[in-house]
Amino acid sequence: MTLSSDEKQALKRELVRCLRVEKEIKKIIVFGSFLKSEHPHDMDVAVFQDSPEGYLPLALKYRRRVRGLSRRIPVDIIPHPVARARARARGGIGASTEGVGSPWRRARWQHAPKDGGRRCSTGHGGEEMATRIFSAVVHREDDLYVAECPEVGTVSQGSTADEAVVNLREATELYLEEFPMPETSKPILTVFEAAVNA
Repeated sequence: MTLSSDEKQALKRELVRCLRVEKEIKKIIVFGSFLKSEHPHDMDVAVFQDSPEGYLPLALKYRRRVRGLSRRIPVDIIPHPVARARARARGGIGASTEGVGSPWRRARWQHAPKDGGRRCSTGHGGEEMATRIFSAVVHREDDLYVAECPEVGTVSQGSTADEAVVNLREATELYLEEFPMPETSKPILTVFEAAVNA
């Protein structure tokens, strides 16, 4: 997909219109390939909000609000608590093109270390970070695939299942960069049968 500067501005205005009704939202920041490339694969959005709701309910609520927009370009929404945002973000609701605190960093996979895990360089100062294995639950929703990470609560989408998982990985890396999680045991994924009304 190729987007001109005017088309990107129109999409950002539509994003703000979609989310404006949510009174807890204090600031919206658009970042990533949407700003840097003429051929963005998605629109990454950080939503700074003042809500007692958790990450996953907010991500799902905001994703429903931008469903029409996401039919034109996939939208990855990352809610941030305003308590952390106050020190870094000023002003009212509006789509900004500025980074949050230190520049958002994209991970680039490098080599496999001797311990068997993977490491990646963030490309920002060249520091290396160990990687962890997370789960992705993917389901189809209308004409999009939605991917959720149950361990972290991040949600993303894409036009294919593979694209949804790639976008989920990116959203999860960005979330964990801002809100690190302690190492936890791997989840047990299984299926079950339940009685439903026919």
